[in-house]
Amino acid sequence: MSQKTHEECRDSCCGGHKHHHEGKSMIPVTIFCGLNHSGKTSAIATLLSESSDNQLAVIMNDMLKKKPASQLPSVKDVHQIIEMKKGCVCCTLYEDFIRAMFSIKEGTSMVVVEATGCADVRDMGEVMLTGDSEALGRALTDCFRLDAIVAFVNVKTFFEDLNSLDYLLDRKEATDETDFRNIPSVLVEHIEHADVIVLGKSEGADVQTLRDVRNVISVLNPTARRVELPTKDPIALSGIFDTELYDFEMTQMKPGWIRLIRDEMPPSPAESNVSHFVFRSRRPFHPLRLYELIDASTERLPGVLRSRGFIWLASRHDLCGEWSSCGNLYSTSGDSKWFITVPREEWPTEDPKFLRDFEEPYGDRRQEIAIIGLNLDVEKVEGELKKCLLTEQEMSMGPIIWAGLEDKFDPWNMGEDEDEDEDDEDNEEEEDGKEEERVHNSYQK
Repeated sequence: MSQKTHEECRDSCCGGHKHHHEGKSMIPVTIFCGLNHSGKTSAIATLLSESSDNQLAVIMNDMLKKKPASQLPSVKDVHQIIEMKKGCVCCTLYEDFIRAMFSIKEGTSMVVVEATGCADVRDMGEVMLTGDSEALGRALTDCFRLDAIVAFVNVKTFFEDLNSLDYLLDRKEATDETDFRNIPSVLVEHIEHADVIVLGKSEGADVQTLRDVRNVISVLNPTARRVELPTKDPIALSGIFDTELYDFEMTQMKPGWIRLIRDEMPPSPAESNVSHFVFRSRRPFHPLRLYELIDASTERLPGVLRSRGFIWLASRHDLCGEWSSCGNLYSTSGDSKWFITVPREEWPTEDPKFLRDFEEPYGDRRQEIAIIGLNLDVEKVEGELKKCLLTEQEMSMGPIIWAGLEDKFDPWNMGEDEDEDEDDEDNEEEEDGKEEERVHNSYQK
């Protein structure tokens, strides 16, 4: 887009005001995410009370029936507060959110978007990059740039939330009655994909807890900027704005588990209680033994806080399984095949390391699970996983016999998107089974 066209667009949607820093012509947008009571709203209140240039716009939502914007302190000092009604800006209120962004008044130099506790931060980033209004004929990227995703973490409740068995529905934080995500996975997702992580509400937390929270977060997302906010400190908050940290492509690579699998994670400091390793093997798991391990993981996998990677189940020889755990909740899924089973023309050609994943006789089939833990007994956890691998005798039986091994895991939804149209008529029956699916898709310690 030419500079002239760009400025014309900005004249129409944002009053023609340019960002006050030289060389930046887009209004920076900062997204605040985090579970309820993590400090997002308090941070906004602090911003409002300290705002003096009347150039801040805040987009909030009332999904969780928090204080209305009119009750926040020093609202007169903020340029504009826009409240989103009855929904989340990244899902049910997509059009309203786009409209709200384009309603921001002339003279605004910064926008803060407060996401709900259940927000999917990756979706929100995508909305900022691709969102547009057909009615207005404009895209958000004509006027705004996503500066950073900021995750707020409550230090005092961090480990309680990470080890919780609660679902969003249990805490009345879900987007709707079909949202079966759990608290630990949402917490971890916010942390793993954030550009900045704010450690707040640390008053009263003991020194060791604060140290452990720092160390765990530094492994979950080793590249994020960390800000500690023990009090409502406007100076500390100023360090999370105008960072230019958001990068859509790099966001996909932020999680520590990916860096562990790619052997890009430095070892934990000797004084840290947090440790990590990658479990690797070229033998398949026996499905029943693995299921029983997960079922007894409190005793058999002590200290594991986060694990993620790829698994090979003997009973599902051609399917690449995905393994994930956050705190006490484990899940397996799969929507693709191992590359050795698909035509070579479908193999990626841009990655020079791709062929390193292949070994005879089973190609790229393998176990590769990144494991992060607190006070983790690495030798014990690795030993328990090894017990689930096929024995020499079982290996000699071959894939045809393996297919008949007892397998208690739920079916993996292979080709779900392709079959979506055919399954529309079954939607009502599927909804009836959602509650059962919610329980079975996560394996609790």
